[in-house]
Amino acid sequence: DYYNEKELETILTRSAGILEIDIVPEGANEIARRSRGTPRIANR
Repeated sequence: DYYNEKELETILTRSAGILEIDIVPEGANEIARRSRGTPRIANR
């Protein structure tokens, strides 16, 4: 099963926090939308 966009946004926001990188909600949404439901792709 793949993740939905909202779940990927949460993963991206958490990953950005761990890496101490700022990410705007619109950016997280766009990355989540393009990552084909896969966190590994989203976090690249």
